[in-house]
Amino acid sequence: MRSLLCIAATVGLALSACSTAAPQVTVANGIVEGFCVNDDVVQVNGFFGIPFAEPPKPVPKTNWTGVKATKTMPAMCTQATPGDSEDCLYLNVYAPDGAASGSLPVFVIVHGGAFAFGSANDGTPAHIAKYLAAKGLVIVMIQYRVGPLGFCTTKDSVMPGNYGMWDAKMAFEWVRDNIAAFGGNPNDVTAYGGSSGAALIDAMHLSPLATNLFHKMALFSGAATDIWDAPTKQKCEERAASLGLTWTDSASFKAAMLSAPASGLGSGWLFHGESTFDTIYADWSPVYDGDFFPTTGAAMRAATQPKPSIYGISFLEGAGTSGALNITSETVEKIVNYMVPATVGNRSLFQSYLIESYRNQALVLEPTAIDKHAAQAALGERNRAAGMDAVLRRNFELFGTNQTYYRYVFKHFNPATIGTRYPFISFASHAFDQYYSIGKPGFTFTGDDLTVVNLYTTPRPGHNPNGAGPVSSLAVPWVASTPANPSLNYVIESTPSMDPQFFFGRPHLNNVLNKIGGTFRPEGCHPTNFHEYNATRCCCKGDLCNNDSFGEPTDAYGKPADSFGKKPAASSLAAEPTALLSFAAAAAMIAARV
Repeated sequence: MRSLLCIAATVGLALSACSTAAPQVTVANGIVEGFCVNDDVVQVNGFFGIPFAEPPKPVPKTNWTGVKATKTMPAMCTQATPGDSEDCLYLNVYAPDGAASGSLPVFVIVHGGAFAFGSANDGTPAHIAKYLAAKGLVIVMIQYRVGPLGFCTTKDSVMPGNYGMWDAKMAFEWVRDNIAAFGGNPNDVTAYGGSSGAALIDAMHLSPLATNLFHKMALFSGAATDIWDAPTKQKCEERAASLGLTWTDSASFKAAMLSAPASGLGSGWLFHGESTFDTIYADWSPVYDGDFFPTTGAAMRAATQPKPSIYGISFLEGAGTSGALNITSETVEKIVNYMVPATVGNRSLFQSYLIESYRNQALVLEPTAIDKHAAQAALGERNRAAGMDAVLRRNFELFGTNQTYYRYVFKHFNPATIGTRYPFISFASHAFDQYYSIGKPGFTFTGDDLTVVNLYTTPRPGHNPNGAGPVSSLAVPWVASTPANPSLNYVIESTPSMDPQFFFGRPHLNNVLNKIGGTFRPEGCHPTNFHEYNATRCCCKGDLCNNDSFGEPTDAYGKPADSFGKKPAASSLAAEPTALLSFAAAAAMIAARV
């Protein structure tokens, strides 16, 4: 947990010049008193630790009398971390001082952390106040139960699970009912989150019980595609057994878990999928319960009108999760082996294409670490980029042009943001963009970093990153994705650019080969063997491609000796590129784009 001394110091400095030192706001349950976080140009008030619900299946918080001080970061939910607590259903609000009731857009930030860790205290208050709230936003940072306390289930009515999802729903309901008092518009709420936070938001969007609680989405490094593949019930039982608990049925299991010390239920988590290089799974995640999620992911997505959305991902997503892997010259081949299932005709041709594509990229960008870079690129595209690409394309298939999508690739990288802790990371990796949106404790942004902060955090009306006028406020206009070219993405770095391709079409090729169409895999389909998984059609058959087998690669994906997508002329962004360059031309093209 970030030190409260940092908060106290920030508060102490700000109070000396703030016009309103102890702002008070009346919410549905009573009066809360906050403090001035920042008065640099615009005074921003903070209200930290506002209670919004009570467990077990959350209900609204009971009313209080008098004035409740909300000036201290709340304890994070139980997760085997010092300072965590079962009493954790609180949220933090940042609001510009003096805003008229209901006048400002609202940004609800949902933390990530593999459904195992994270809190409303992520980032730094001074950064959030200065670069988000002071620009005309009301910011709400929520937290929800994680790990066993948030997601353990018996897969029946005794302990149906998804408690963390219900917590998040209650937090968004609190926003709907109370945010106008802080100056926020309850009819203009954007949900923003990364990694599992993005997956949670996308899953809430699909749930009939929660989809109307927010109006726009900004998701990075995650979406609700494979989140329910984690063997949550099995892991709950393993955790109970490790604590010496015994049970005979669902009722006795629940009683045993309730008797366990909270310290034994700190989330703990593991990555799964290293042996198959399939989607990286954590131990805990939402499950189908017939209530919060009444039907399959495929059915819910088809029935839910998409919201205006921004989808983002880091340039080398797999770098962050590669530290646990023993990378050798064979690693990228192993990953590609699972990207191209055994059921695909002319399998070796696709494998050759992908392997050479990843190695060519590594040869140009990191020639002294080709094996590492190629494996990190393949892992990130397999586990992150492919899922987000599938969701966006599936929505275009379902709803055509009746939606608005902007997507980006976060490429800016300053190694100082991670210090010496992760020496294997050489490019922007999983969720690095969050450093620039909500801050990083102990790091000061200057120079190019500050340029990227301002590019990334400037709110623009109507969820159009170009601004409200007919001419883009950006030096390089951000072109929305279209059904004709869903790959269009904005490359975020100190000198941004538009890219007509999304990782050279490799994530899309992964989805086509594996018949993944942006839906959840059906219950019971956690794959221990990816070939068997495809052979039994565990992912929704026909979502993206109705053919049961594939022949030689078509022009859309190149012949075996091809790699990397062709970069069209700058004026040609209407249609997705289909022609591919030869290996000989690939390096020069990549060098020009780096």
